This record gives sequence, C-alpha cells and structure tokens, in this order.
Amino acid sequence: MKIIKTSNTHKDILVDDYNYERLYNLSKIIAFCDSGRAVQLSIRRHRKTFTIPLTKIILLTDEDVVDHDDRNYLNNQVYNLKPRSYRENALNKNRKINNKSGFIGVHWYKAYNKWQVQVQHKRKLYHIGYFSDIIEAAKAYDRKALELHGNLVQLNFPDEKKS
Repeated sequence: MKIIKTSNTHKDILVDDYNYERLYNLSKIIAFCDSGRAVQLSIRRHRKTFTIPLTKIILLTDEDVVDHDDRNYLNNQVYNLKPRSYRENALNKNRKINNKSGFIGVHWYKAYNKWQVQVQHKRKLYHIGYFSDIIEAAKAYDRKALELHGNLVQLNFPDEKKS
C-alpha cells in the first residue's frame, strides 16, 4: 500500500503498490481533487473541466457506481472497491446525521411510547414492530434487513451478522 496526496486538500489517498506507479505519474500532470465524498481526476481542456472518478481508473471499469466497502472514499485499494448498482451502493451508507436513536431503521414512536422499526426494500416500507428495548429493536432491524437485502446492507451490529 502506498500514498498519493490530493491536490486541493492534501489528504492521503491509499492505493495498491501495483497501481501507484501509473497513478503517481498521472498526478504530475493531472490534479487529484477531493470533493468531500470522492477523489476525482480533474482535466482542464479548452476552458472546460472534465472529472473522472479515481475508482474507475483503478478498476478500469465503465460501471456507473464503484462502492468502497469500508465507506472510506480515500481508501482506493482494489480489495476495497466493488462495481455496484445505484441500489446496492445506497445500502452501504452511514447512519443519517439527524438520527436520534443511534441505530439504523429505529425511531421513537411517541403515540405508543416505544421504538418503531422499519426497513425499506424496493420502494416498499416494511413495518417490523414496536419494541420497549432499543437494542432488541436494532437487532430486529438487522434480521429483517439481512433477509431482504443480503450481505450488502449496513447493519447496527455487524459483528453479529453470522449468528
């Protein structure tokens, strides 16, 4: 594993040893820009700027989305990159910023004074139930999410995935 710096924020981009040489040579003539959620190559031609995601250059792919398994967009090692559909990519996301429960798919339902659990799959919202214990609610979300989405989904308790 080797490191290349972004041009604008000087953050470290992790790349494999065998990709380092070609990317390092590119970095001398093209800027690696950090947009806050992706690293891109910026090429300026005839007063226009074209951007190409670094992940597409590393994998040599034409796929619409390349997902980072560990959700760290600066980790561009081949083992961490997977071509995905938009739907599959959306499953591998962090909790929302405004999440008050601390768990994915769990929110407080004031009318019943309990935790409500819901999972969305293919534009359909599945109601799992109401729970007094937030941990049990989060585990119920994990079970149903695994059933509907498989191993791609982000879980509340990823260590308990196998059980």
